[in-house]
Amino acid sequence: MLIHAVNPYGMAWSRRVDQDNIDVNRNFVDFAEGRPANEHYAAIDHLLNPDGDVLDLDDRSWLDELWAFAAEVGPGEAFRAITGGQYDVPHGVQYGGQVPAWSRRTLEDIWRRHLDGARAMFNLDLHTGVGPCGGLTIFQTADVGDPSAEIAARWFPTVLRFDRPGTSDPLQAGVLGPGLEAAVSDDLLCVPIVVEFGTLPDDAVLAAMRADNWLHVHGDPRSAEGERIRARTRAAFFVDDDGWRTSVADQGLRTVEAALDAAAERPAV
Repeated sequence: MLIHAVNPYGMAWSRRVDQDNIDVNRNFVDFAEGRPANEHYAAIDHLLNPDGDVLDLDDRSWLDELWAFAAEVGPGEAFRAITGGQYDVPHGVQYGGQVPAWSRRTLEDIWRRHLDGARAMFNLDLHTGVGPCGGLTIFQTADVGDPSAEIAARWFPTVLRFDRPGTSDPLQAGVLGPGLEAAVSDDLLCVPIVVEFGTLPDDAVLAAMRADNWLHVHGDPRSAEGERIRARTRAAFFVDDDGWRTSVADQGLRTVEAALDAAAERPAV
């Protein structure tokens, strides 16, 4: 089954987030247990979520302050602060919300309806924006020794694995993989995989996300400036180059074929 991004607002406005500024891939949280903490986000919100009626798109000084922050707290804590998801600043970046979003609820309904009676499922969550330009990176959230981790390692030898939230101190909160596992039956062998294709350098992607956030908080999305910022956002997540498209298509199809082969193996549950 192919499911297009369940975020019509984001698709219409070239945004990662929904109409409530929620990053859906930070929204898969058990809110009954409380919102995840992001200890350091408050210290950098002014850098990633700037105030003012004007934004200089060529200004890079904020990056110097951000990298100084990263050097102070260390790479892991900096990654968590910048991209791990935050739940206290609704107009900030990487906002995970405070309740399950419409997109999350819709996906959960799709999973429940179409996985009824299934023995095993493989989910490829397709993304761009992380890694070397045109390169493929595969992630999985699964614990050591878990059957889904063993299957992923066999069929996707380069998979990068992270322990599940609750069994470790995750660098990211509310991501789709653990949310999918929580939504389906314990009897179902669930193998969620994140497939990432690289585009621009990290600082360029982050700058585009920052500008997009500013536009929808302080600017006019319908203005000429809004279109310039949207163009930068699209360029950060889609490289308009034949070589990039060919690389992504070839590697993407091989990844889909590997998942189909793994599913055909029908592993015992």
